[in-house]
Amino acid sequence: MRIDQFLSQTLNLSRKQSKVLISKKQIRINSELVKKSQQQVGLNDVVLFNGAVLNWPGESYWMLNKPANYCCSHIDDGYPSVFKLLPDSKNKLHIAGRLDANTTGLLLLSSDGQWCHKITSPKQKKTKFKLYHVGLAERLSKADISQLEDGILLRGETHNTLDAQITIIDEQHCTIAIQEGRYHQIKRMFAAIGNRVTSLHRQKISSLCLDPQLAPGDFRALTEKEIEIF
Repeated sequence: MRIDQFLSQTLNLSRKQSKVLISKKQIRINSELVKKSQQQVGLNDVVLFNGAVLNWPGESYWMLNKPANYCCSHIDDGYPSVFKLLPDSKNKLHIAGRLDANTTGLLLLSSDGQWCHKITSPKQKKTKFKLYHVGLAERLSKADISQLEDGILLRGETHNTLDAQITIIDEQHCTIAIQEGRYHQIKRMFAAIGNRVTSLHRQKISSLCLDPQLAPGDFRALTEKEIEIF
């Protein structure tokens, strides 16, 4: 784990605040002064803040900007695992709402299984809302939009999808906000109206947006306020 991420978790600081402590020469690893925020710290290292030992955090909570061609599994499944992008953890991480290998964007992970379950459980109304940016093979008609927003019957299912919200960006791009998390739901919704999804990017879950400073493959610890959203 990077030392600035470690400080964010243990002292409940922002990454910027963690870097200030480092710049002020207040942080040591195994008695050695830390000079760079990207310096790595391992489970067996001793981290000191003004001489006081900092303990490793209990539960960990992460936001990851998932790149394309990574799978949401602990086992490589034709693609490398997203867990290879995160720091080593003493706790096994869980994913709160998996994404397909070719889907990008906001991914939440935590060692706190109950927290992850709250996000994905259909009983949690406040966390149902998810916003995606969609690239499409064909232009959407007004009739297409009405069908998607009013609920659509997916192949092999007996109940229509819940109401969705479509916002047109241009002829072949839109956003869609959905309240559920059915298997391949968005791709199947557009397939049901004779269209095809060419790109899919999750931007938001509930009121938590993907941090615009995170490049694909980058991650950061969630703040206490962000954790409490769910």
